[in-house]
Amino acid sequence: MPLAAWPARLFVIAFTLAIAVCGAFSIEAWPLTGWRLFSRERQAISTGWMATSVDARGRETPIRFGSFPRANRYFISVMATYGSLSRGEQEATCQAWARLVRRAGGSTRGGLRLYGTTRDMRRHVGRREPVAATPTLRWTCADGHGARAAAAVPGATTRRSAEPATARAGR
Repeated sequence: MPLAAWPARLFVIAFTLAIAVCGAFSIEAWPLTGWRLFSRERQAISTGWMATSVDARGRETPIRFGSFPRANRYFISVMATYGSLSRGEQEATCQAWARLVRRAGGSTRGGLRLYGTTRDMRRHVGRREPVAATPTLRWTCADGHGARAAAAVPGATTRRSAEPATARAGR
């Protein structure tokens, strides 16, 4: 057997093993994948999260977590358990996000707002444009006031529409 065949065989074995490990442990490391993209059933109503920073005039700006350092991009993962965090942990999380927004040149003088979003994906059938998310205010974070659930926020309202792009982890 030629000497060049062994390195090729070793590569094929290592690559096949890497694909199997990624699939078995749901690791998403392109080009290796856990095949999550097409392996989950899609629901008619899609839910998610969106965060905005509020300037001194009350204008909201969507927070783009994908522009933050990699360790700070996991907004969706944090929001999955945010409600079960202690008040102190919620406040620390909000302060960390506010620092990141300020470092990126944004304003947080009016605090941060965390919205739960829903999209009716049935309206997307046969269309190319994305379905707009309908946000519902769930939490607010303001310096000196801590993180508060929307029901506890005086004058909290539900926004009627949002930009098609919501905050996504890892973007």
